[in-house]
Formats: sequence, structure tokens, C-alpha cells
Amino acid sequence: MIVTSSEVLGFLAATAPLNLVPGTGFVLLLRWTGHSGRIGGWKAATGGIVGLCAYLTLSVTGVSALLERSPGVLKGIQLAGALYLLTIGLRTLAVATVRSSLKDGQALSARLAGSPLLESMLSSLMNPKALLIYVAMAPTFLPARATAGDFLVLGAAHVLSVAVWMLFLVELIIRVGRRSRETGRSRVLSAVSGAALSAYGIIWIVR
Repeated sequence: MIVTSSEVLGFLAATAPLNLVPGTGFVLLLRWTGHSGRIGGWKAATGGIVGLCAYLTLSVTGVSALLERSPGVLKGIQLAGALYLLTIGLRTLAVATVRSSLKDGQALSARLAGSPLLESMLSSLMNPKALLIYVAMAPTFLPARATAGDFLVLGAAHVLSVAVWMLFLVELIIRVGRRSRETGRSRVLSAVSGAALSAYGIIWIVR
């Protein structure tokens, strides 16, 4: 391998703004940390990382380059992701609506909630942004004679940075939550995240 530490750091610096801008991954972390605490947040983070690893694997094997040359396929993935986000958003709003102190309301809320790992993984897989990071951005930080191993090093560094950022966000959400009023906090987070996910879904459909 001939990739250098400066190239890895340069790639991380270039992709850092994408991590910092709140997106669907952050909204899902907010939703699941508010709904199920630290464990829910960790599961949501794991799902997002699994999706990134899948795109990294596709990029190393060359499949992502083929997908990039197929705008129709990418548009289909984006549309499927938009509809999925809209579904999650509406279901999350339903959770906020039915959650109450009543036992039946809590049971219905649990059934509507879904799976943090699966939701985050599918949301990540249906977001072409990760694909573009590995196909369009990563090669510009690799030397001319770079190997698949060099590409894998860059990708692994990016995945690790995203994982650290997600875990930090989970802890931040929990700490902020402890300082706020506990009563109704989970319901408010569900309402906010549900509205945000629905908005992202609509934006992905119309753009």
C-alpha cells in the first residue's frame, strides 16, 4: 500500500462537513435515542455503519462505479429511499400520537416503533450520498498507482470517523435530555424526528 497518512487525513477533512451537517442518520439517532435510550442509539448507529460498509465493499469491488454510470438505477434507489423515509416519518409521528401513560398506548407505540438497526441500515443503503463519497471523492485522494488496499484504508478511516461521530451524538442527545424535563421528552423527540424524516422523504421525491 502506498497511501500516506496525509492523504487519509485530507480525505477525512474533506468528508467531515458531510458528517457535521444533520441528515437522516442524525434524525434516526435522535429518534431512537429518545425512544429507547443509549441502546437504541447504538443500534441505530450500527445500522448506519453497516450501510456504509456495504457501499465501501461495492466501491472496492467496482460495482459502485457501474452504478454511478446508471443514473436510472441511482434515481430508483433515491426514490425508494424517499418513500421509505416518508413511511418511517409518518410511523414515528404515529408513535408520538399514541404514546401515553396507558399500558395499551405504550404497547401500540412499541409495535409502531420498528427496528433501529434495520431502519438506519436501509436508510443508509438508500442514500446515494455514501456512494458518491467513495466513487467521486475518495479517488482524488489516492496516488496514481493506488491499489484496492489503499482504497480500503481510506474507506475504513471514513467509516471509523462516522462511527465515532455517531456515538458522540448519542451521548450528546442523552446528556441534553437529562438536563431537560423528562416528562414528555420522548414524545417530543418522536414528533420532531417524525416530521424531519417525512420532510426529508418529500424533499428526496421532488428534487
